[in-house]
Amino acid sequence: MIRELKTLGEIRHRNLIKLKEFWVRSEYGFMLYVYMEQGSLYDVLHGIQPPPSLDWSTRYNISLGTAHGLAYLHDDCRPAIIHRDIKPNNILLNKDMVPHISDFGIAKFMDQSSVAPQTTGVIGTIGYMAPELAFSTRSSTQSDVYSYGIVLLELLTRKMAVDPSFPDNMDIVSWVTSTLNGTDQIEVVCDPALMEEVYGTVEMEGVSKVLSLALRCAAKEAGQRPAMADVVKELTDARPAAGKLSKPEKIASPSSY
Repeated sequence: MIRELKTLGEIRHRNLIKLKEFWVRSEYGFMLYVYMEQGSLYDVLHGIQPPPSLDWSTRYNISLGTAHGLAYLHDDCRPAIIHRDIKPNNILLNKDMVPHISDFGIAKFMDQSSVAPQTTGVIGTIGYMAPELAFSTRSSTQSDVYSYGIVLLELLTRKMAVDPSFPDNMDIVSWVTSTLNGTDQIEVVCDPALMEEVYGTVEMEGVSKVLSLALRCAAKEAGQRPAMADVVKELTDARPAAGKLSKPEKIASPSSY
């Protein structure tokens, strides 16, 4: 809780959760955040039954807004901040479906001037943890990029990171890769409702670009993943038709650390 208070006290961005008040008494504490009317991205994708409709522009806005928030943490904050637990449960949505990254309880300030000490124990959530964390507990911004790639795949497929429908205990990356099998037939992996909307339209190319980006973000080798600033640029190039979207913006400059 103290880690989260210290982190949120130093950062401010349209796509990060906003802390309103907090109280700390002895070993107890309470934190009050701005209310997010639509709940979490997990609720919208997997939890609510029947599942709510999600058109392409809404999915795209969530993708881009989350990317803006992570790029701010990685590139605009000094030292950089690694979230370490990016997943749909930690992406909250307001009444306009604008995404807000939340839960900074295990976030880490990355001091670029020194070698950060390793953390004891497993940090993160199974299905979203980068492969390199199986051999080392030293997190990096690239581990956040991997988790973000998994979230992108969930947005496009409406499957969970480890979905019961996958054969042979596959995760979402191996399922998408094996199902595509080197082809560009994205309709075999994407949410049928999304394909019904965009198939045969100019938006199909944008969906294909975002799927390719998601797989590169979730590459096994950390060095093959793009930086979040590059992710923002690529997503901007895949923008749906004008008039549907509002561009996420920073609402304040980062504080000096």
